[in-house]
Amino acid sequence: MGEGRRHNCAVMPYFPGCTLKTRAKDLDHWGRESMKALGIELAELPEWQCCGAVYPIARDEIALRLSSVRALAAARDLNQPLVTLCSACHHVIKRVNGDMRSIHKHHTRRQVSRFRYFRENPHKNLIHRFSSLQHLPHL
Repeated sequence: MGEGRRHNCAVMPYFPGCTLKTRAKDLDHWGRESMKALGIELAELPEWQCCGAVYPIARDEIALRLSSVRALAAARDLNQPLVTLCSACHHVIKRVNGDMRSIHKHHTRRQVSRFRYFRENPHKNLIHRFSSLQHLPHL
């Protein structure tokens, strides 16, 4: 994937989610095309997994958070915000990101750190659809 620009477009990491890859292919296609028209190419994260579609409430349920943690860590490592078009994915990933950033969730951070995805700083930017385009640096 890589950072930078392709064909005069900014390239940003994209978490499509299961529904957009199976049942909502039109939303995936037209969401990508809309972003491309705005000068942003969505580059699908390699080897992403379903976010679970429902935020896990149990404090010790670490496994259900790992897909979101992996996606956030991949975007963090690219020094880019993570983009998702799916509302369910956005909700789950945003809540998991909050868990990783919260000083009150040290148990979750400690458990996840055993899997080596987050060392210190979680990713801070998660962009959903077009409502947060003002956060993009080139617009």
